[in-house]
Amino acid sequence: MSKNNNKSSNAKVKTDAPVANDAGSRFEKVFYRYLAWFPILVLPMMVWEMMGSGQYAVGSIVALIHAVLVFRFVQVINLPGIFKRRRPTDA
Repeated sequence: MSKNNNKSSNAKVKTDAPVANDAGSRFEKVFYRYLAWFPILVLPMMVWEMMGSGQYAVGSIVALIHAVLVFRFVQVINLPGIFKRRRPTDA
């Protein structure tokens, strides 16, 4: 067995660097910052109503759309940064 002498895999990762925003475009930044709150909050109610009325196929599709939207939302938006308490000097 040969040893792996790849030094790049052993390099230390700097943890003090700011977290990069994963948004692909300006639209995505604006959408997830200001507009995505409404569908994220409304879609579960729509799914609940559709499942209750017997529309399981449409309810499942809407639930899948909601899951993808939330998954991308938490990738793009830094939620702890939004709810972080700011010092008076930060304003």
